[in-house]
Amino acid sequence: MGKWWISALTYTLLSSSALLIIMSGVGIRYFNNEMLIVKPDTNLMILFGSGVASGLIVFIGIWFFLLIPKFLCHYVFTFPLFAVILSLIIAYMTPSEAVSYINNWSNEWVDGVQTQSLQMKHQCCGWNNYSDRGLDPCPYSFESGCKKVLVSYIVPRYNEILVSSIFTLALGLVSLGGLVISCAIGGADDLLANLDHI
Repeated sequence: MGKWWISALTYTLLSSSALLIIMSGVGIRYFNNEMLIVKPDTNLMILFGSGVASGLIVFIGIWFFLLIPKFLCHYVFTFPLFAVILSLIIAYMTPSEAVSYINNWSNEWVDGVQTQSLQMKHQCCGWNNYSDRGLDPCPYSFESGCKKVLVSYIVPRYNEILVSSIFTLALGLVSLGGLVISCAIGGADDLLANLDHI
């Protein structure tokens, strides 16, 4: 009977790379919304696209290192890419970044076709209230101020990606740390013997 925790750590490491792929795909979906007519300072599509690519590279790299016994303890080399991308995502998804993005909206909110279309679609007038660069006249049934609508869309998505990124990074660090310790204590042959049933 092999050490079940080595298998658990290996599956956890594979899962964390899969989570990076999924989370980055969700980020692309969230921030490729037609409602977001003002783009954030950071190109989030490139950031999340890099997350998907990095997750795939790490996932394939882990399998490559697991399948070739000579390199078994060297899959630690796939982790820097994983850690860098997740650290960047965490840095650009902080609450202060969300506030900065919302403030950019305030600065760029002008009476144009896009903002009029957004106001009609989401039934709101103006930025802070109906008199702040809003539709003239503002329909009676519309909400006063589109800022609330946008904040209720943007802030939860920033928070969701931030929390899932921190969780994914922690999961990857714990599993990688455990596997590195296993390699250091028992060597690749001992670890390979315990991974035969994967």
